[in-house]
Amino acid sequence: MDDGLVNGDQTVTIMAQVATASGVTLSQGSTSCALTVMEQDGPALALTLAADTIREGATTTATITRNTPTPSDLVVTLVIVIPRMPPCQPR
Repeated sequence: MDDGLVNGDQTVTIMAQVATASGVTLSQGSTSCALTVMEQDGPALALTLAADTIREGATTTATITRNTPTPSDLVVTLVIVIPRMPPCQPR
């Protein structure tokens, strides 16, 4: 399951049984097997801002979280890219 959580591989058992036309499940002829669902989520960062919009020269708080524990300090580099505004068009 793609849930963003790192849970490790999980083992499930799949069972197939015979059912009669009247809906009765028979134990004869049934079989089962184990299936390992492999973990697909890995370490990921999430960025949350305290404000969606701020005035020029103002500040806000950014919080960075990770979905897995870290055994030591995690260094994160935050780069802000400000796109150039297009020039004003004469009227």
